[in-house]
Amino acid sequence: MVFPKGSYWYAECVELSLAVRRRTRQEAIEALDAQVVMHLKTVLDKGLSPSLLHRPSPLSHQLRYLWYVLQDQILGPFHATRDTSPRLTFNTPLHA
Repeated sequence: MVFPKGSYWYAECVELSLAVRRRTRQEAIEALDAQVVMHLKTVLDKGLSPSLLHRPSPLSHQLRYLWYVLQDQILGPFHATRDTSPRLTFNTPLHA
């Protein structure tokens, strides 16, 4: 998920408990994409514990994600500030 807070954008993968903070939405998405790829590559290449492939974020982060999902489902295309609203999906494919 990607969301604005103050003058920053935050991107978080709630399935791997990874997060980044950047000045723009696009920078946040790109940084998180790189972080997820690096995490997965490290775990797989070094033969680390498979439990590192699913390490959920704290409950409060998961609830925030579900709240954004609910907002997105209810407001959908009618959201007035769509360009600054939280985003739940990425357009960038992950390459492992």
